[in-house]
Amino acid sequence: MPQSLPRLTGSGLTAYRALWTSALLAAVGAAVAGQLHAFSPTKLLEAATLLVAAAILFRRRSGDAIAAMLSLAFLLWVITA
Repeated sequence: MPQSLPRLTGSGLTAYRALWTSALLAAVGAAVAGQLHAFSPTKLLEAATLLVAAAILFRRRSGDAIAAMLSLAFLLWVITA
C-alpha cells in the first residue's frame, strides 16, 4: 500500500498561506514590471496562465503538500521569468 504525504494543517498550513500570498504579490509585481519594461504578449499569457494555475491549486487543494509545492513553483516561475 503506497503511503502519502501528510496533509498541511495548523501552523504548516498557516505558513504556506502566508508564503503563497507574499509569492503571489511578488509574482504579480514581477509580471507587471516585465510588461512595463518591454511589452510581450506571450510572456503576459505565460504569466497569466501560471498565476491562474497556482490560484486554482491554492483554492482547491490547499491542504495537499504536493499541490502546495507545485503552486509555489508556478509562482516562483513567474517571478524568475
